This record gives sequence, structure tokens and C-alpha cells, in this order.
Amino acid sequence: MKIGLITECYKPVVNGVVFCVENLKRELEKEGHEVTIFAPDYGKKNVKEDGVVHCPSLPLGSTNYQLAFGYPKEIRKILESMDILHTHHPFTMARLALNTKRKKKIPLVFTNHSQYDQYIKYVPLFKDSAKNLLNAYLKNFCNKCDRIIALSTGIAREIKSYGTKTKIDIVNNGIDVKKFQKKFKRPKEYDQIPKDRKIVLHLGRIAHEKNINFLIRSFAKMLIKFPKSHLVIVGSGPALEDTNLLIKKLKIDNNVLVTGPIERELVSSFYQHSDVFASASKTEVHPLVGLEAMASGLPIVTLKSVGYEDIVVDNKTGFFAKENVTDFADKMQMILKNLDLKNAMSKSSHKRSKLFSIQENIRKTLDIYKELTKK
Repeated sequence: MKIGLITECYKPVVNGVVFCVENLKRELEKEGHEVTIFAPDYGKKNVKEDGVVHCPSLPLGSTNYQLAFGYPKEIRKILESMDILHTHHPFTMARLALNTKRKKKIPLVFTNHSQYDQYIKYVPLFKDSAKNLLNAYLKNFCNKCDRIIALSTGIAREIKSYGTKTKIDIVNNGIDVKKFQKKFKRPKEYDQIPKDRKIVLHLGRIAHEKNINFLIRSFAKMLIKFPKSHLVIVGSGPALEDTNLLIKKLKIDNNVLVTGPIERELVSSFYQHSDVFASASKTEVHPLVGLEAMASGLPIVTLKSVGYEDIVVDNKTGFFAKENVTDFADKMQMILKNLDLKNAMSKSSHKRSKLFSIQENIRKTLDIYKELTKK
């Protein structure tokens, strides 16, 4: 089968969608399918890779993202040769997919990776009208697709709330579970942390929508009762400077390590040599970092939200905390101070992570492709 994956971002950009698209391509090719990724052109920053077509684009402000604006004839010709199209965003690149679907009657699948309405706050002057326009756009787009893939039950509810009539299948994100269960050396970055410290790990893009300040304040609260703990924040992003300022303001510098960006192949060691994974983000859909933490045997403390409600089993693989710093701090401390509880949650996390294997993700995705193409 010839499969076209359409995305608004790809390498050198580092985020969950890029990892998902990259994994999907690799695993589908293992199954013998021909996969082509259609992504924006990053100019000199393009990562050379077979099976990737870069579409003309322009930088989107000061971000690392690009805005695709045109599709040469040679690119349209390649796209029209596909048996099925699978877009991972509903915006500019997806318009190319829609046009091709109409012209050549090629089935179009859309995976919704984001809670798009959570980003409305960045246009506060037009918040109400922007949300209405966004929902109307998403309803129209979804209803023009042949199938919608929702990564979680929560995002499926959200897609239905637009007034979507297209069939929605829930296909959770998948990871290489075995990769995170190998033995890894302690990260060299941990050498600066006293050996008697219990480690709370947060891994991901450092942005305000990730609610990182709430996590830091919760950790500061926990330190009062449990000083032999350390917060490790792995990653980088637009809120990095504000994050460092808050850490200094709270005077918890000696108990917090901000690593900056880490090579993808090295993150497994951070999971394995930590004690608890913590995330206060409410904008996730089905976060890969949560699955990776669980596969690594880490209990998770988080807020009950669309992203984590399909991942965490409360009181078994971790805790859902209330959205106040005291409760979040108490939940983290409860695991760190009780070795039997930590070990039981770790065992449960290992077991549950097997439900989210990349093989299961590919099987369900291929079933959808075959149904739509009858191949």
C-alpha cells in the first residue's frame, strides 16, 4: 500500500507529533508498505531522509514552525499516486490533502493530536469569536475526512462536540515498550544530585500551556516536608527563562535541575533513574512521555485531564491530584516516602504499558487503512 503522511511539522522540530509521524513511517515500512511524508521545507535545516517530500513554506514568526503556502506540480503528482492519505493536522498542509482527496477520490484519515481550543488564550482580544470560528472550521474539516483517529476517549468526546458526523476510531499512541525496559546507566547530569535524593522527573516542552509553574510551586510545597528530593526538568522551550526565574524566586535552586534539551536516545536513562514522573499539563491528548514513564516503571502524578485519563489508573499506576499545590505535593510525597507503594505502582505501570505498544497502534491503524481502501 502507498501511504501518504501529511504533517505541519517534522524534523528538525522536536515534539510529540513529529515522534508519532516518524514512528508510524518506520513501523509501516517494516510491514512492507511504501510511506511518504509530506512536510514543510525548513531550508538548510532539513534533515535528509528517504521518503520525505518538503513543500514550499515560510517561517511562522519567531517560532521553529513553518507555514506551507504552495504545492508544485511535482509534489501534487506524488501525492496523487498514494492509496491513502493520513493527515496529522487540520490546517494548511491538510488543504492539500483535501484537494487531492476530492480530485482523485483517495481516502483521507485525520489524527487529532491537539486540544486546539487550549491555545485560544494566545488571542485574548478575540477569545470568544476565535473559539467559535475554530470549532466551525474543525467541524467542517472533520466532516470532509473519511475517518477520524482520536488518541484518547477524551479527545473523541471533544471531536464529537464540534458536530462531527465522520466515524471516529480511538487508537491510542504507541511506543516501543521493550526499549524502556532495558538497563541504562545513570545520566551524567545526575552526578550533581546528592545520592540520597528522591527524584521527581518532568520531561517535555517547557511552555506556559504545559502548566509548568504549577508543578514547580507544588514541588516547592513538598520540599518543606520532604527536603531530600530533587525535581529534574528535561527539555526546553519558550517558557524556559520564566521557569528558571520562578525557581530562583522560590529559592529552590539547590533542589531543581533544568537540563535543557537532551538527545532523544538518552531520555530512557532519565526515566529509569527517577522515582516519580510528574506532569500538570492539561493540554495533552495522549502524551508519549506518559507512556514512556509507565513503560519505565515510574508511578505518575498528574491532573485528571483528557491526556492522562486513558493512561493513569488512579491509586494503582499513580495518582490524579486536585489542581491545588498542596494536594499535588502530598501525592508526590506519598509515593516518595512509601517504598512499598512505589514498588507496587511501578509493577502496575510496567504491566499496563503493554497495552500501548507501537505494534498495537500499527495494527489498528492498518485496519482502518484496509477498510477504507479495501486492500
